Amino acid sequence: MSGKISVRRLTAFFSGHSLRGRILITTMVLVVLAFILVDVLTYSSTRTFLYGQIDERVTLAERQAYKYILTAFIHHHPFSPSTVWETKGLSERISSDVYLEILSYNGKVLYRHPSGSYAEPDPPPVLPPHLPVQRNLPPNPFSYVRSHVYRPQKSSFELSAHGFSDSGVFYRAEAVSVPPSDSLLVAAPIDNAQATLSLLLKIEVVASAVVLMLLFVLVLWAVRLGLKPLDKFSEVVNDIAAGDLSRRLAVDMSAGEITKLGSALNSMLGQIETAFDQKSVSENKLKRFIADASHELRTPLTSILGYAQLYRRGACKEKDSVDKAMERIESEAVRVNMIVDEMLFLARMDQESPLDITSVDLVSLVWDVVEDANVTNPNGEITLSTQGDELVVPGDEHRLRQVVGNLVTNAIVHTPLGTPISVSVYTTSLETVPATSISDRLNEKNRYAVIRVTDKGPGVDAHQLSKMFDPFWQGDDSRWRNKSTKRSNTVSTEGVGKENNGTGNIPTGAAEMSQGAGLGLTIVDAIVKAHYGKVNITSELGKGTEVTVLLPLARP
Repeated sequence: MSGKISVRRLTAFFSGHSLRGRILITTMVLVVLAFILVDVLTYSSTRTFLYGQIDERVTLAERQAYKYILTAFIHHHPFSPSTVWETKGLSERISSDVYLEILSYNGKVLYRHPSGSYAEPDPPPVLPPHLPVQRNLPPNPFSYVRSHVYRPQKSSFELSAHGFSDSGVFYRAEAVSVPPSDSLLVAAPIDNAQATLSLLLKIEVVASAVVLMLLFVLVLWAVRLGLKPLDKFSEVVNDIAAGDLSRRLAVDMSAGEITKLGSALNSMLGQIETAFDQKSVSENKLKRFIADASHELRTPLTSILGYAQLYRRGACKEKDSVDKAMERIESEAVRVNMIVDEMLFLARMDQESPLDITSVDLVSLVWDVVEDANVTNPNGEITLSTQGDELVVPGDEHRLRQVVGNLVTNAIVHTPLGTPISVSVYTTSLETVPATSISDRLNEKNRYAVIRVTDKGPGVDAHQLSKMFDPFWQGDDSRWRNKSTKRSNTVSTEGVGKENNGTGNIPTGAAEMSQGAGLGLTIVDAIVKAHYGKVNITSELGKGTEVTVLLPLARP
């Protein structure tokens, strides 16, 4: 539970600081921990080495004294205060850096060899009540060539000196039994080692503090320099948030991760700007579509309302007048129904692709449409040319028939009587046509079926040509056939209703089609795109118009 609380406190602490502060705090904490670890290891290693050297001197003196005492015992010269020659011989064998003392079994001092100079010897050590005496001399750890650092002996212990009990340890000592029943104590002062360690500790503290201060300044400068581009990024992002989507981040190619971040943000901003532009365009199109739809629906609804009011007020009393009013109401209702159906169809095409894909023979399909057009428009001249007897594409037969029907109908309606109209169906391989992923799967060689509808009518200018696929666009009067022509006498509301419901049949009344909503080419474009194809229109004033539909061929 305490661990979770500590983690929460640490998280809360870091969350209250900036990124610069977090990096600085984390870096300095890690550096301080590293310095503490290095200092501890250095101090510990040095202490081990110095104490190991002292223990080596003690062990060496202990063995020398033990050997001398054992020899004296063998020759029946035991130690006593009166046997001076023995002690003098022992003093010559022991270094002046080592304190040596021989104790009897009852604790009486038989011999003492102080360390230090003869004029100023070191104070003797204070012996504990129970001296840890080893029964036998331990094995000599220094009988081989040393290949590792000095390490303190486990048998060694520390003693303070007389008069220095408050100042801490003063000697490193070892004790061993010697014959007949005495004890040998050998000790070496460690004041030099302690002074060295004290000096090392001071140096470590001062050096670490100075280096940490320098590192703090260096890390602070490096963090500020490294995060400086982020400050500039925040300024740019604030401008972008204020609405300036054209702003971009200045990316330094030598900045490493900052470069990757800036490049990624610039890419994201580009996509966001494009999305906003597309959204703006879509909103404008939607507003224009709603306005155009409202305008198109207002005319037939006004006519229906007018005739209904005339009938209600009794202005249509005779049967002919009533029949004419009902006919006009029916005609305008059909027109409203046509506009609504076409708008619903375009909405479904935008949301999904409601197509029933089968293998469709374009030659047979186009032949049926052209034949119907020649029958229903006997004064027209529509010719058909094909590359063969069969040309199969994957598609929705009903929708493709609607495409061809709309194109042929436009050619009939938007040209003067007797204007030559030609329809051709063939295959081609065009490298300039961008192949979609679907068409690539259908056709490896990028081959397409082509439906081309050409007329020799008045044509349209370039400004109008760019708007022909826009919803409810109907062009100017020069492109429309006069309603007073002879063909206007063959108006059939039934035919218009069928065409507008998406059957693809050629209407029997071209004049009625001239009052369409302007969604024909929009529907053609939507259907062709749903088949992963492309529609292209070329036109020249006084020479005519040509519409080309490209559809990917099925894989053989």
